[in-house]
Amino acid sequence: MQTAVLTEAGCTPLLLKDNDIIEYQHSVVDYYETGRYNTYANLFLRGYQNTIDVLLGRSPAQLEAQKRAEELIRMKL
Repeated sequence: MQTAVLTEAGCTPLLLKDNDIIEYQHSVVDYYETGRYNTYANLFLRGYQNTIDVLLGRSPAQLEAQKRAEELIRMKL
């Protein structure tokens, strides 16, 4: 359903990693039981960043190198 809604709205659909599926299921249940959507929102943001990285061809090794470089820069500030 989510993919269809995003696609119909002209947005790129969310690509979750395999290990995010359980968290997705828990976040949906949490929303229906409590009305809280913050768990889902955080998962969506991480998942959408992953989607962008995949579509741009950024490999996990490239992303890790970028993260280390950013940490080094912060340490020097």
